Amino acid sequence: MRTKPTDSKGVKVLIVSCNPFVTDFLGGLVEAHGYETEEVADCYQALVQVQNGWPHVVFIDESCLAMDNFKNFQLRTQNLIQEGVPIVLLADEQTKQHAGRLSKIKFFRIVRKPVGYRQIGQVMADLMTV
Repeated sequence: MRTKPTDSKGVKVLIVSCNPFVTDFLGGLVEAHGYETEEVADCYQALVQVQNGWPHVVFIDESCLAMDNFKNFQLRTQNLIQEGVPIVLLADEQTKQHAGRLSKIKFFRIVRKPVGYRQIGQVMADLMTV
């Protein structure tokens, strides 16, 4: 498992989404809490970043599900988890229920969209205590 800082300073968050509104909005929320962010458009790019040691946590937007079939998404996400990085899935209620029922992926958390400032702060605080 990767070592991570004990506070927000130096924590790197990778945001995976093909929706620029999501990356801009979520990036702003995460940065407002003092974390460094970077954005990529798909899970393959995220895996490259993770293998290069960049992020401490990965937020994946459900828009990535539309780009791949679910089985492909599961495989790529599982590869991310095997690299030792916590994964947070951002999803609407229907996708959240579907992913929770069908997925064998052990997400750190599935967060219901739309997300807010306090919600992101709580997720990040929970990640820091793991």
